Amino acid sequence: MRKGFTLIELLVVVLIIGILAAIALPQYTKSVERSRAANAVVWIKAAADSLQRYAFENPDAGSFMYQINADGSSSGSADSLDITLPAAVGGYEWCEVRFKFDDATASSALCHKSKYDIGIDIFTDGYAYPYCASNGDPDGDAMCKGLGYSVASPYSDTLRHCLGDADHGINGGCWVQK
Repeated sequence: MRKGFTLIELLVVVLIIGILAAIALPQYTKSVERSRAANAVVWIKAAADSLQRYAFENPDAGSFMYQINADGSSSGSADSLDITLPAAVGGYEWCEVRFKFDDATASSALCHKSKYDIGIDIFTDGYAYPYCASNGDPDGDAMCKGLGYSVASPYSDTLRHCLGDADHGINGGCWVQK
């Protein structure tokens, strides 16, 4: 009668656990990233709604920008907006809110990560254009697709703006909401 496990039996168990971990860890990482991106989308939509409301109520207001970084530091002020700004940006390098920052775009809210940006631009015509820009990265493309965005039409305003946005380093892979 044996009282223990053989070395081979222990190695087989460790191998099985290793294989399961190798399968589960990437999926867990992807689900955490999708969750963070979904939280960013919710915050961006709330910020965009607040920006539109602020523009309607204060047509002569001057421009402003508020940016919060991954380390919790911030620049600018968004005290004029009726939104709760995050204390940190949860996995993003920075998130920002801009109001009246150029002639075509009245305001925007976006969160930036090295592989993709998620944002909403509100143009002076009153239309809001939600987008996800993958910065030409396949992982960014997969994230945008996983969030329910589809590739922008080659003739859309969103694509022209997204691909031409040198300010945020966007150089390809523009996705829009379905």
